[in-house]
Amino acid sequence: TGPTGSGKSTTLKTMMEFDPKRKFKKRYSVEDPVEYKIFGVSQISVQRSDHEGDDENKEFQGILRDILRGDPDDIMVGETRDPVVAKMVTDFVLTGHKVYTTAHTASAMTTPMRLFRLGIDRSILGDRQFFSVLMFQRLLPVLCDKCKLPAANVLPQKKQNLLKAKFGLNIDHIYCSNEEGCDHCHNLGIIKSTIVAEIVVPDLVIRQHIADGHDDKAELYWRQSRKSAFDEPDMQGKTAFEHGLYKVSQGLIDPRDLELEFEQLESYEVISAEPQE
Repeated sequence: TGPTGSGKSTTLKTMMEFDPKRKFKKRYSVEDPVEYKIFGVSQISVQRSDHEGDDENKEFQGILRDILRGDPDDIMVGETRDPVVAKMVTDFVLTGHKVYTTAHTASAMTTPMRLFRLGIDRSILGDRQFFSVLMFQRLLPVLCDKCKLPAANVLPQKKQNLLKAKFGLNIDHIYCSNEEGCDHCHNLGIIKSTIVAEIVVPDLVIRQHIADGHDDKAELYWRQSRKSAFDEPDMQGKTAFEHGLYKVSQGLIDPRDLELEFEQLESYEVISAEPQE
């Protein structure tokens, strides 16, 4: 999941191609439209309308039903964005098929609410077989190593204090972009994009909270599973913002870009890694 332009389709392609047994499986994708050629996958491109009852959507639904009758091993649905497709995807999962799909959400743990609003019952969303993993991602610019500037020389003192005191980061390892850039980065100050992500593998407690409609409790429980500091590479229980903090601590991302994409350092709520009473 993630906003438009966050690399969701690229991640799906990578995941579909990662399976070492893909040559021996029957695999299909239905996309609107096909964005990338995926090795070993029969890809079907369908142009869908934003209106649920239109012929294009009926065609999309018909194709999904035809695929289901063919008993595929893996199915990729480009985006789950309306009740018809949400119900079809649910049928795929409940009949024992592995499904890859995307959705537009604000975080990994808002995915259950998104699907609930698309008509999927909470008892299904909390079922042990339903969610394998929830992944939310965004893209942030990577600083140019040749011209990036020490954050201590750029950031206001208040921001530096927050990075040190609130998040436990070493300001000496943090950098900001150079607005003038250099020849290496074509005067942009950045050279490419990198993912910041959060990955939730639902356990019994998370599934029960989802089934009960307590997604906020599920997220709190997951975030309390964090076992490492924000400048350590272990991402267990860390949000996409906190993954971004790690990349800030490694000098890869400008903390100002992290704020621009998510929220201000001042307002971000840090959850203790210790369970709360």
